[in-house]
Amino acid sequence: MPRIPAIDPANASDEVRPLSEAVEKKLRRVPNIMRTMGNNPAVLEGYLELSGALSCGSLSPQLRESITLAVGQANGCDYCLAAHGAIGRMVGLSDQAIADSRRGSSPDSKTEAALRFALELVEDMHKDGIIHGEVRFAPHLHQRNGHSIDEIIDAAHR
Repeated sequence: MPRIPAIDPANASDEVRPLSEAVEKKLRRVPNIMRTMGNNPAVLEGYLELSGALSCGSLSPQLRESITLAVGQANGCDYCLAAHGAIGRMVGLSDQAIADSRRGSSPDSKTEAALRFALELVEDMHKDGIIHGEVRFAPHLHQRNGHSIDEIIDAAHR
């Protein structure tokens, strides 16, 4: 049971209703995390604006979701895995690609390098709260696997 109540989109305030409707139109539902953010319209609006801006990054929707699934698995976040498994299917990931992503692997070397990079960052955060991976692993990601610096920064924020 959530500690903060989730706002029912049908009963949302005039500020939250159009935001919820836009989410529902895009995702076919309003996820609980966004319904909960609806308790503060500024938070929900800011989250949606940031998410929208980041969706225009250099990574494909499939790679973004693959990274998010790998990170969700590493963090033990069942909610993230369920939500991003569904979104992954919406952007064209197969069940096999979703399972591979959760394991941090891919038959595509460029995708696997991005997953390994993201997991390196998560491992650093779990270890001591400081990210060292971008220093150690980013040159490998860039030089050997053809990821641009823009893509590396995009992957790191996930």
